[in-house]
Amino acid sequence: MVADQKRAPWMEVAVAEAKKWAGYFESQRAFLEKKKKAEKKGGATPIGVIPINYHKEVGVGIKNASLGNTAWCASFANYCLKSANYEYELSASSRFPVHSKKFVKIDSPVYGALVVYKNPKEPKKGHVAFVYNKIEKGDIAVLGGNQGDAITINGDAAVYDAILHYEKLGYFVPASYLKYAESVLAKGGDLGSPVPINKLRELLFGRNGGDTLRTE
Repeated sequence: MVADQKRAPWMEVAVAEAKKWAGYFESQRAFLEKKKKAEKKGGATPIGVIPINYHKEVGVGIKNASLGNTAWCASFANYCLKSANYEYELSASSRFPVHSKKFVKIDSPVYGALVVYKNPKEPKKGHVAFVYNKIEKGDIAVLGGNQGDAITINGDAAVYDAILHYEKLGYFVPASYLKYAESVLAKGGDLGSPVPINKLRELLFGRNGGDTLRTE
């Protein structure tokens, strides 16, 4: 689809959205919960509610779907892909890369790859996010929506393995990006040197980095 194969152009969209809506949450309920928590325990004060409906922007055909009532990790990912003129799906399913011919599984993570998780306790549920950067303890940071009711970064192993006990279904890239991804892997990858995740959050979001967990 894209002739100029630059490094994961959809990540420019994902990072811009993450920065724009740092401190914003998926619903009024989530915003008030975070505000109450901040008042009680200290920390960054929430700003408001994310005003964009990623389901609607992508064209997901779920009646009355909002960020507050319908899992939106997939719609966020598809919004970023669509905005960068790459393959995407009209789907709110976190497993859209697994089932779509528009995406190809790769052996190892590259920057911007979609990482897909399955919830073993609830097989129809899971999560999808973008590979972002190496972090401490050999882990990888993933950037995604519907993470702590917001757009933020989580540790792959620290959160999805150690806490949620999710099963990883693999790493995927748009089919038109495959050759570029393979060339990156042949050169040893492009995830950079490890950076502590709190430092990454500070660089991306300032003090409004959001919470982790609650990804489905």
